[in-house]
Amino acid sequence: MEATIYVGKYKVPKNGVIPLPKTTRLRVLSHYLGVDEKGNSWKDDRLIITLEDENFWPVIIKLSDYEATRLVEILQEILEHRKSNSAEQRTYAI
Repeated sequence: MEATIYVGKYKVPKNGVIPLPKTTRLRVLSHYLGVDEKGNSWKDDRLIITLEDENFWPVIIKLSDYEATRLVEILQEILEHRKSNSAEQRTYAI
């Protein structure tokens, strides 16, 4: 997994917390197509998850197929657990 945080659009307060607008959403891409500073196209085949604030992506996470599959499995397990109304908190790391 590779994760990056870009803060260029924001002023970072002393406490380091940057609240994102309520319009922020997740975007999932099957792969990433980019252009480097010389104008050359390139492709990253990993699954990409971003936080999207208008046309700015402050967080970009790149997952291998294995990591993406694990994420789906974990989300499904947590959704099933939530149906049980259990007070037990479950946490997972990928």
